[in-house]
This record gives sequence, structure tokens and C-alpha cells, in this order.
Amino acid sequence: MCNEGDVHAEEEELNQAVHRYLTVLNLVPVPKHVWEASTCIYTTLGDAYFDHGESLAECRETNRAKEYLLKTYMLEGYVIFSEEMKNTMS
Repeated sequence: MCNEGDVHAEEEELNQAVHRYLTVLNLVPVPKHVWEASTCIYTTLGDAYFDHGESLAECRETNRAKEYLLKTYMLEGYVIFSEEMKNTMS
């Protein structure tokens, strides 16, 4: 099922990718943090949120962009933003 989300992400269908990743995450038993599969799902979900937030920011949809970038921050912390800044500055 994660593969379906990956296909959507590759096609830049980010809403569908996020929906698929959340659907798969809901299948992981509680507590989710003890399951290795959840690490992969959270990582791909964070990437999809980040990409979606960037796309929305480029379209000047600031409030929606903030929503997705905040979700990214909640999943992956500030590290993803500092890595992106390094890539942008290079």
C-alpha cells in the first residue's frame, strides 16, 4: 500500500500520496513507534508534507503551505529544514 503512495508522490499527486500514507499508518498497531514499518511511513509522509508545503508556497498559498510545513516539522523536526537550506544555498 505504501507503493501506491509512492506512485502518487512521483506523479506529484501529493494530496493522494498523503491520504495513502495516512491510510497505511492507520493499519499499524498501537503503539506505532515500536513497529519498524511506521518509521518508513512517517518518513515518506514527512517528505510528502514537505513537498506539498513547498508547492503551495510557490503558488503563494501561504496559509496552506504553513499547515503542511508545520506537519513536516512535527514529524521530522528542524533538521529537514536545515538540510533543505544547505541544498538551496549550494
